[in-house]
Amino acid sequence: MITGPVVVDGATGYVGSSLVHKLGKLGVVVHCLVHPQAKAEDIAFLRSCGAKIFQCQLNDETGVLKQALAGAKSVVHLIGSVAPRAGESLEDLHEGQTKHLLEAMKANNVKKLVMVTTLGASQQARSAYQLSKWQQEKTVCDSDLDYVILRPALILGKIAGKRDSKLIARYRKLILSRKSVPLIDGGKNMLQPIFIGDLIEAICISLEDSFAVRKILELGGPQPVSLRDVVAGLMTELGLNKNLTTVPSWLASLAGSVLEKVQKVPLVSRDQVLLSTQDTVCTENALLTVFGIRGRTLKEALSSYSKSESLN
Repeated sequence: MITGPVVVDGATGYVGSSLVHKLGKLGVVVHCLVHPQAKAEDIAFLRSCGAKIFQCQLNDETGVLKQALAGAKSVVHLIGSVAPRAGESLEDLHEGQTKHLLEAMKANNVKKLVMVTTLGASQQARSAYQLSKWQQEKTVCDSDLDYVILRPALILGKIAGKRDSKLIARYRKLILSRKSVPLIDGGKNMLQPIFIGDLIEAICISLEDSFAVRKILELGGPQPVSLRDVVAGLMTELGLNKNLTTVPSWLASLAGSVLEKVQKVPLVSRDQVLLSTQDTVCTENALLTVFGIRGRTLKEALSSYSKSESLN
């Protein structure tokens, strides 16, 4: 049983909108924390799911955040990005925003936090993104809150809304617009993609009153695949067959250093290039062992797009 209200931040995003849709179907009262500049169509979708909207920042001093947290039993913390905008830092976006949230939860007597980070988060991570996610996790673990931290692999597929995985959206655009599709180092790095619907189920189970807390759990699909396999599968779903070309990582990193200086949100950053050269697979996949979810295969996850306008 999930006792509401449940507060969801980052609610207009890919995971957030899918989660709000699911919680609405379960009859859970949902309070959505939404960025003041959020798109009207994204807010309209959340309202169509029965959610109540609160537009504010996590360092809000106007009283809106306090209203959103009033009477809440738990918060799902989703704010974050692998590609922050110009002027933003990964540290501020992840650790900084989390500190603001923890302060607000403590002030409003909200005891439980379910937070989504990333597979590969580690103090020893070479990637700045993965390291910032580990620092975010440490901030939560050092608090006196009840928490469940979920580390999903690459998330893909569609269950609700118009949002999609940024990586999938990027490769879809490349497939549709180019004669050949570039892959850093040939896309040989191994991933363990998780279907968005399976992740949402795991979040919902984590929100149940009886679920054991103070845990960090890795989540992935049933088997590792290469990024090349993911892109090839997406092409099949689109009904296209284009060449996959190899871009050396050193060249991609050079391009990233330039794009970081000239684009507000760089098409690719040096840190994203680094992520594309390393394997990211589960040490122990809690999707099955803890949550009892078999997990959709890559093919099953990609087939969910066939009923969605997101591939058109």
